[in-house]
Amino acid sequence: KQPKTVEKMIRAGMISWELGIESPIQEDLDITSKHIPLDIQTRAVDILSKLGGEILGTFVIGLPNHSRTDIKKFPLHARKIGVSSAAFGIAAPFPGTPFWDELDSQGVIYEKNWDKFDENNSVFHHPELPSAEIENLRNWCMAKFWNLDTIVDQIRLINNRVGKFRFKNKVNVQVFLLTLSKLIAFAINVGKNLAEKGQKSQKENFLNYMRLMFDAWADPRIEKYFS
Repeated sequence: KQPKTVEKMIRAGMISWELGIESPIQEDLDITSKHIPLDIQTRAVDILSKLGGEILGTFVIGLPNHSRTDIKKFPLHARKIGVSSAAFGIAAPFPGTPFWDELDSQGVIYEKNWDKFDENNSVFHHPELPSAEIENLRNWCMAKFWNLDTIVDQIRLINNRVGKFRFKNKVNVQVFLLTLSKLIAFAINVGKNLAEKGQKSQKENFLNYMRLMFDAWADPRIEKYFS
């Protein structure tokens, strides 16, 4: 509602913005009491990105109404509306919330370890998807978003930034390599976390995640990089 104020904030150094996008499905936004029209998501991101703001979009997957197909739309939506980075958390019910009361009344919350209520673990029986698959889909969403397209777009975003915090020189290949190293580090951490759960070895899980990552990377806009 106040794009001129946003521009002043970015020029003053408030570069990074975290937006609770939550979902590309309007029904999700309504049943979770967000009540934000999808076009408002796009407008907010567009205002920030034109000014060179870094937009972290946060999303929640694994709601009871989600199918595998639904979840795979999330990173595509994040790319479509133009967020510069994205995080995908697994829906977790917390005591005192309507979500907890609903699932508790159904007897589907199985996890008793509160440390698992961290949005990285599935803690209730989903009507359609096994917990392990939801956790794998979360990793797939991360890999699908953080592909080569995203890295190129981040470089473009930095070069478009308004104010004194804009890079004076064009960003070089070092940014690409740094971002790629972060992806690999994320894969290692995923392998470590799964190994701690007792799911195969860290090496096996690292390799599995790398396969998942490259599968998710299968359709970036490669031809545009060489045009």
